[in-house]
Amino acid sequence: MLAPIPGRPALIFDFGGVIFDWNPYNLFDPYFNYDRQAVEDFMAEVEFRAWNHRMDMGEPFAAVVAEQCARFPQYAEILQDYDQRWLETFAGPIQPTVDLLARLHAARQPLYALSNWSEEKYQLVRPQFEFLTWFEQVVISGALKLAKPDPMIFKAFEQRTGLLAADCLFIDDHQPNIEAARAQGWQTIQFTGADDLAEALRRRGLLN
Repeated sequence: MLAPIPGRPALIFDFGGVIFDWNPYNLFDPYFNYDRQAVEDFMAEVEFRAWNHRMDMGEPFAAVVAEQCARFPQYAEILQDYDQRWLETFAGPIQPTVDLLARLHAARQPLYALSNWSEEKYQLVRPQFEFLTWFEQVVISGALKLAKPDPMIFKAFEQRTGLLAADCLFIDDHQPNIEAARAQGWQTIQFTGADDLAEALRRRGLLN
């Protein structure tokens, strides 16, 4: 494990939308002939984001999906596929961010991750990517039974890693998560792309 660098914060990365391209539309679009509005209407009708958040908080995929199939039997095939074909929602790493991670890792910058993700689905992905071994610790919401932007997840992260709030620099693409982290005393950068992130890190003296 790399020791913290005096005077420099630990970099804490979100995964989805920052390091990995995860998107449920990758699975759902073909069911609706790639009509994005139809997919949006479907997701709203089945309250997708609400129950997907429950799985991010550690509820078993199979149990939650079975519950939703009972509520929406007309969509049972699609909902079951969200569990059984979940990997099709996952389009792999965002390479420019991984390239930036490689530079930070080579400079021996301690790296951490804090991501909303089902623990069971994260374990499907973890062995595929060597760069995940570059992180000092990866903290997954499903393992904590907490999910962003709940303030308690940031406290749980600090307890698990031993980091102080003032030593955390959090990188996430989702504004509510950024605001929640900032309210806990963390430094933050809202992710809009790898180039913008690299520039923000350079301004802070964290990247050459």
